[in-house]
Amino acid sequence: ESLPEVPQVWFEQVGSLINQEPRLTTRLDGLKQRKRQLSEKKESLAVDNAILGLESQIAQLTTARARYVTATADLPERRSTLSEYDGTIRTVTRRLSEASGINPTSLTVPAGVVGSLNDLIERRSGLDERLRTTAAEMEKAGAAVGTAHRAVEETGTEAGDGADNTFDRLNAATKAVHADDHRARLAMHMRRRNELKAALDAQVAQLHPWDGAAEVLAGIRVPETGEMDVWRSTLDQAVKDIDRLEREEARLLAAWNRLSGLMEAKRAETGVIGDEEAARLRALRDEAWKTHRATLDATSADTFEERLEEDDDATAARIVHATELANLRQASEDLREKTSELERNAGELALVRKQQRQVLDEMAAAVQAMAGTGAEGLSSAVTLPKLTAWIDRRAEVLRTLGDIGGQDTEIARASEDKNRHHERLAKAMTAARVAHDPALKLEDLVQIAQAAVESDKERRGASRAARQEVERARAELERRRRDAGQASRDDAKWHADWTATLSRCWLGKAGPEPPTAAVRGILEDVAILESTLEKRAAMADRIGKMEQDQAAFTASVRALVEQLGDAFDAGQAVAVNDGLSDRLAKAIHDRKARGQCLEEMESVVKDIAEVETSLVELRAVAAEMFKAFGVDSLREVDESLKKVARRTTVRKELSDRETKLVESMKTRSVEEAVSALENTDSDELQREVVEIKARLEDASGRTHELYRALGRAEDAINEVGGDNAVARLEAQRRTVLLEIEEGVLAYLRTRLGIEAAERALNAYRDEHRSSMMKRASQAFRTISRDAYSRLDTQLTDKGEVLMGIGASGGAKIASEMSKGARFQLYLAL
Repeated sequence: ESLPEVPQVWFEQVGSLINQEPRLTTRLDGLKQRKRQLSEKKESLAVDNAILGLESQIAQLTTARARYVTATADLPERRSTLSEYDGTIRTVTRRLSEASGINPTSLTVPAGVVGSLNDLIERRSGLDERLRTTAAEMEKAGAAVGTAHRAVEETGTEAGDGADNTFDRLNAATKAVHADDHRARLAMHMRRRNELKAALDAQVAQLHPWDGAAEVLAGIRVPETGEMDVWRSTLDQAVKDIDRLEREEARLLAAWNRLSGLMEAKRAETGVIGDEEAARLRALRDEAWKTHRATLDATSADTFEERLEEDDDATAARIVHATELANLRQASEDLREKTSELERNAGELALVRKQQRQVLDEMAAAVQAMAGTGAEGLSSAVTLPKLTAWIDRRAEVLRTLGDIGGQDTEIARASEDKNRHHERLAKAMTAARVAHDPALKLEDLVQIAQAAVESDKERRGASRAARQEVERARAELERRRRDAGQASRDDAKWHADWTATLSRCWLGKAGPEPPTAAVRGILEDVAILESTLEKRAAMADRIGKMEQDQAAFTASVRALVEQLGDAFDAGQAVAVNDGLSDRLAKAIHDRKARGQCLEEMESVVKDIAEVETSLVELRAVAAEMFKAFGVDSLREVDESLKKVARRTTVRKELSDRETKLVESMKTRSVEEAVSALENTDSDELQREVVEIKARLEDASGRTHELYRALGRAEDAINEVGGDNAVARLEAQRRTVLLEIEEGVLAYLRTRLGIEAAERALNAYRDEHRSSMMKRASQAFRTISRDAYSRLDTQLTDKGEVLMGIGASGGAKIASEMSKGARFQLYLAL
């Protein structure tokens, strides 16, 4: 069946057309159905314009309705509370006044008068207590004055009697003994001296092998600190330098041995001799030549010939192995350098060890000098750390000796203070006529003196206390008299204030002056009366306002109902208002729903027009495709386009393969190439390809070896001087270039032969596999039950891959098939 040539854009459009046609058709049907539904919904919605005209007035009644409902719930309770207030006012009025028909407001008392009366009542209780207390305290103060006079008479002393100051001096001497810490100091310094003595014995024992007295250490002459620091620094640096130089010596020896072994290995490997050996052979040849010229006999000639051959062989070997010779010379130079470095390192090491020995000799001389001044027993070979430690321990012993001497001084000073206090205390006791034994210890004298001082202090204290008590009792009696007089004056002033305050209200006009207890009760009733009157007025005002709110709400609802032309029930004002609100809400909802319906209908009409336009355009394009392929569905158009695409691919592959076949076979046409291949054996061609590949690998390896030889020859030319070796190397270079050229030509011929054989094999394979692919496709279609229609191949960057063409036209390579499909493909092949 012939297929037409179609535009390329159809391949891109067909898939979109297949997907869009059912989608647009379904969308158009849905939009038309939605339009019918919206039209029916719009017709079913009727808007109540009458109630909508009263929307703002109904909204304003929300607050009034809440007040009406609240008033309806609260008025019964508030009217009951108003009645309770009236009963309380009548009861309090009867308690305050026995007269009937009196106005309750006339029984109130001004706030200022109430505050003054309460203040006077509070002051009255305190004033009565003061009158009683001052009278009792004045009587008690008079009795205390009499008691104090009797106590003064009993002590037998007068305030103007002179006291003996000898006890004051005795007390001062006792306090001085207690204030001085001579006993603690004496005990502390004795304890410290014993500790230092024990430490001294231990420190002297650490000065072994020296075993003299500690006092002798002060006379031993020891090296100065600066001199020992110099020794320490020099020895430390010497140890570091010796370690560094020994490590450097080991490193240089290892390098020397490595270079020496390398030279021997190169000589053994290449047979190249060094410059010294070459000079020795040249000298032997010259000597043999001189001998031969002098004698000119067969023996000298043979000897000269032998020496000449040895020299020539050595020279030739050195020329051939110029690179190894250069490396050998460099290794020899490095070896001489390492030898020089070893010698320098050995010299530095000997110098450092000499400096170390000098310091050790100076230390030995210093130890001998110490032995001459009392430090016998120290070895002159002692190390610096041990000598330093011995000198430090000696310094510690000397410091401890100094500390012991200081403790002895403090002990003597404390003993002197104790004797001085003993003498002063004994004199004071004698002056105060206190019996004592001068031979007693200081502690015993202090106890006796303290007892005497305490006894005198008690006597004089009792006398002073009695006189002071008389003065205090007299002053207290006078103060109590003043307090009693002031209380009497305050009582008179309170009575005057009480009368004046009562006269400022109805209490001072009602009869005799009432007592404070009665006034306190009256004021409590007056406070209740005033509070109740205020609450009643507020409650009555609130009830009136609630009744006004209810009347205003009822009138407003009546007006709305009359505007709508309906009947109004005054008892159902709230229910009527709620009905109007519900009616308004429904009207608003219907108006909004109708508007939404209209907007959605406009959008749906617009969408229907767009979808119909898209369908017209799609069907116009599809009609052109139907006409070109003679079909009546887009699915069939898609199948036809896939066949067209496959035809284009096959044509291109066939053209490419024919071109390759003509090029590889070097013929003018495909027919000539096919006729040339008809009598060709594929197995023979395969064997030729294997042989040519092997020869190609050998030629490639040989070419690389020749290039390396050329590089070595050029390096040897650059290193050789101007003798006959240059000519020989140039000849070798030319020979190598010719060999490289021959190898390259052989490589190219072999490579071209392999390429031609591979192309011939590909052409032969393409020609003879069509029947096999046809039979395999039929078997695969049968096994897969028409899930795959046939098999095909596709070129990739890695070669050809086998793929299956599905019944719907889709292709899938073998590696992407399911496991079961791959098994079926295997059986088909």
